[in-house]
Amino acid sequence: MNAIQFVQFYVMKSAEKIDELYIRKEQGITILPIIKQTPRKIMNTAELLFSEEEVSDVSTTITKNFYSPNVRKRESDVLKWLTIYEMLDCIERGIFIKEVRFEKDGKTVRDIFYRMGYGLFTYMEKERQLEKLREEEILHQWMQKKQSMPKYTNEYTERLWNVLEHIENDIESTLPPIDEKRWSFHKTVLFLEFLLATYKISCEKRTFDWKEIGAAYYEVIGGSKKFDQHKKEFLDQLEDMLDAPPHCLGLVSLGTVTPIFFCGKLQEGNTYYECDTVRSLTDLVVFRHEYKTDAKVLWLVENRAILTRMAAESGFVASTDSLVVGVDGQLRSGHKKFIQSVLAHSHSIKKIMIWTDYDGAGEVISDALFELVAPYERHARWISADGRVLDKKEFEESTYLRESEQEESLGGVDTWMEWISQ
Repeated sequence: MNAIQFVQFYVMKSAEKIDELYIRKEQGITILPIIKQTPRKIMNTAELLFSEEEVSDVSTTITKNFYSPNVRKRESDVLKWLTIYEMLDCIERGIFIKEVRFEKDGKTVRDIFYRMGYGLFTYMEKERQLEKLREEEILHQWMQKKQSMPKYTNEYTERLWNVLEHIENDIESTLPPIDEKRWSFHKTVLFLEFLLATYKISCEKRTFDWKEIGAAYYEVIGGSKKFDQHKKEFLDQLEDMLDAPPHCLGLVSLGTVTPIFFCGKLQEGNTYYECDTVRSLTDLVVFRHEYKTDAKVLWLVENRAILTRMAAESGFVASTDSLVVGVDGQLRSGHKKFIQSVLAHSHSIKKIMIWTDYDGAGEVISDALFELVAPYERHARWISADGRVLDKKEFEESTYLRESEQEESLGGVDTWMEWISQ
């Protein structure tokens, strides 16, 4: 793409042409007359002032403001951070294009805009290519570090190794290594380093502390603090990728335990839970044991208030052979493992009732729950805001009239029993 093609593609409007007879140059600046031809007349619509000079350096203020050829700014706005002489200098150097728009008379100036010049465009394209090469080299170095990692030692280090293998395959296929569009490249690479560091120490030690991850990996003063800024995000992302909480790798002293609340009959080995009250397990134990129930209906509810209300209704849980599980607004790995364990070992369950908030987050949770229970081929249904009982296809086709919470329509025993019967 040359300078004229750049102007034609990014600056000129449809049906506009360059009046080649009247192209002129003044002090190194090319002035392009822009016309629009109709069956009756030729109209002067604009003048474009630009230079084809090659740009070798430009301030970050300019690149931040003119980050795309589609950006245009009024002269009055540019004057807030550049003088009129600096603006003229930028035109001469190929950094700016000055776009002068005329009224219908073809003479009176209507607007003056400044846009990315061809020189700035080629400069930024080269910079992007150099940055891409730098990023590719950094990712290649990460892949080399991965090759020096020890062999996995258990089920969970093997899972993490498979995650690393998947990331490496994505890098080799020029795909994003992490599906987090909000993260900068620097943050993404830091997370990749965190994954290697966590994998390495979990292969070498049975238990370890958060601070040991960075310290053992970097082996420099301050290494223990390398990941502190993004601790929660990195741990959440790790749990999501591993489909298990980080403590399964041996990470201790996090100070957080995910409770899994339920009400209904449940058995774990020789331990029996009756359906007389709300109880809870932790994600620490659900990954060490398997669970089963005699219940026929499995309720998966987003809010604890629903769980508490059902438990408080005398006899409802027992009389309907229900097991009610709360996912507390976020479907974490502990919830997934518990639900999978119950479904895998409980052939008595015939129906699964999914009940969440009616907003964006609730839709995400419902979709994830449908996906989670699909392999077990049970009768899964979702409770809509207007009290209808929908299957997965109907759920996907439904639209919310307005966002609302489960608590706005708790219903009661009669309503819940009617839903079960559908």
